[in-house]
Order: sequence, then structure tokens, then C-alpha cells
Amino acid sequence: MFATPVVIIAVVCLSYIICLAVYRLWLSPIASFPGPKLAALTGWYEFYYDVILNGSYLYKIEEMHHQFGPIVRINPAELSINDPEFYSEVYVTANVRRTDKCLSMVPNAVVGFLDDKFASWFQFEKMTRKYVADARRDKANGSDISARPTVLRHLVNCDLPSSEMQDDRLCQEAQSLIGAGTFTTASILSFISYQLIANERVRSTLKEELGSVMVGYPETIPSWSQLEQLPYLCGVVKEGLRLSYGVVHRLPRISPDIPIRYKTWTIPRGVPVGMSSYYMHNDPDTYASPLEFLPERWLNDSPGSNMNRNLVPFTRGSRACLGMHLASAELYLTIAILFRPNGPAFELFDTDESDVRVKHDFFIGVPKMDTKGVRVRVS
Repeated sequence: MFATPVVIIAVVCLSYIICLAVYRLWLSPIASFPGPKLAALTGWYEFYYDVILNGSYLYKIEEMHHQFGPIVRINPAELSINDPEFYSEVYVTANVRRTDKCLSMVPNAVVGFLDDKFASWFQFEKMTRKYVADARRDKANGSDISARPTVLRHLVNCDLPSSEMQDDRLCQEAQSLIGAGTFTTASILSFISYQLIANERVRSTLKEELGSVMVGYPETIPSWSQLEQLPYLCGVVKEGLRLSYGVVHRLPRISPDIPIRYKTWTIPRGVPVGMSSYYMHNDPDTYASPLEFLPERWLNDSPGSNMNRNLVPFTRGSRACLGMHLASAELYLTIAILFRPNGPAFELFDTDESDVRVKHDFFIGVPKMDTKGVRVRVS
């Protein structure tokens, strides 16, 4: 008696699953690396923490490092390293070793089906696709770029290779420009503003230091370089960057040409390896009381200290944030203007630290889901 098609399909599927499991657990090039077997077996393990539990795989990976050590396998294809001394080996410049980025994301349709909060987040992608379509339409209509100059309009009219001109590629550029240039900087400013308003001692110390450079405001506005000479303001900005983290999600890098050597481990070429600023910035061996906002810690930063080594809100290497200097200038100038002597007085309204502390890893760090942000009364 011949097997029915349903039985044949079931046998084939079961055989495939068994073979895949055997490969991932015992035959994969990274099968020998430590980590939970379930994470090595299936990507649904990561899916559960990042989608069902709202971006909490960051903390699960932290638990894995505590249990298994500085290098762990966190899904069937990827490794995570938690070792500040090795950060610059993963995020290298192009003249040291060629690297490729590797970003794996759950399909938008699946995420949107599971949770409306995530669906609204992905409206951002639709918006950027509209901007790309508008730029292409303007080009097709022969519109003059100088009449309404935008980065995307310049991109679609340039002589880049066709591979760099695909809609997905241009959409990624638009997302980077809008997201990195607005949301991340605004989140850091919100965090620093909350800390300054909530802590009178820190606020008073900062105002006293700003007195000399802001005395002529608004007729005279100090330059970014002038503000960088103020040690306490530098401490406030650095501490804000440290505890806001920038991008908290691990940023996997691939070495496509040569293997990477980490201690006794050899990471095969082509294997994604990621590290997170969250672990770097909360390293208790580098920062005493790492979760406390203490600008003073930067005043005593000695040349042999590792605090600056661990501070990577803009990441490093050939794919470091291109807008880091613009973001820094915005932070220094905005804080100096808002918290200058004789400036506006702020009072927190129905806001506490949970409204600014990172709780979810949605690529960037996001506070609790029901936060209303930093709300203040101004007088």
C-alpha cells in the first residue's frame, strides 16, 4: 500500500527538522561555543524574548554571559561577546579588517499581527518609503533639485551604482537620517533633562559652571568648542550618553575574509559576532555604581582609566555613527541653553525615573511601554 501525499510530506518535514537540529547542535561551525541548547536549536527562542516579551532578549543574553562566560551562542547563527577589551577587535576600521554588518529582523507583518504597538512602530518604514517614492517622482518629472533640496533627492540624482539605488537601500538611508538624527538625540536629551531637573545638586553645579560662558546669551552664543572646555558639562553629557546607551541592540559584524581569534576561541569567518553598549556602559569593573547618574565620575577620569574606552554610544570602527559630532554639538548647546543661569525653571510633572530608564531593546533603548515621556511645568 502506497503512502498518501500527506504522510510523505509529514515524513519529509520531520526528516528535515531532525537533520536541521543535528546540524545546528553538533555539526555547525559554531556548535562548540557555549550557550543554551534551545537558543542554538531555533530562532524562536530569540523571537519569544524580543517579540512576545517586548524586547527583553538583551537581558536574557546578559544572563547567558553570567552563566556561560564572555562568549556565548545566542541563536543558531550568531555569537555575543561581553568583554570590553575586545570591543575594538569586533568593530574595526576597514584598513584593519574588512567587516560586513548583519541585521536580522522579524518580518514586519508577523510583528504587526502579534502586537499593535509594534505595528505602529513600523509605520516609520512606510513613511521613509514614501519619501523615497516622492524623490523618484520628482526626478521623473524633471524637478529642479535646488528648488527643494533634500538628501534623498540628491541621492536619486547621483551616479551611484544601481545596486546602491534600490528602494530598500534608499529607505535604509532615510531611516538612518531621520531616526539617528532625531529620535536618539531627543531620547538622550530627555534623559539628561530629567536627571538635571530631579537632582538639584547636579543642576546647581552645572549652572554655576555655565555662568561664565552664557553671560551674554542670547546676543552671544558660545561655540561647541567653548562648551567642551567646561569639565562638569562634559561630565553631564558623557554620563547622559552612558546611561542612554544610544543603540542598545547588539550590532553584529561579520569578518568575511578571515577568522577572528578571541582568547582560546576561533570564530569562523562569516559568523556574525555582536556586542552591546548596554553591557559596556554598565560594566561594574569600569564604572562604580554603574546605574547611578554621577557626572563627577568623569572629573576624576585619569589617562589610565577605562571609562572612555567603554563609552561607545556611537559604536566604533568603519561603521561608526556618521552623525556623532552633530549629535554631540546639539547636546552641548541645548543643555547649556536650557540650564543656564537665569534660564527657565523646570518642575517635573507626573514623571519619575522609570519614564526615562531603558527597559526594552527595540534596537534603540526604550523606557516602559506606557511612559508619557518627560513632562514638566515651565516658569
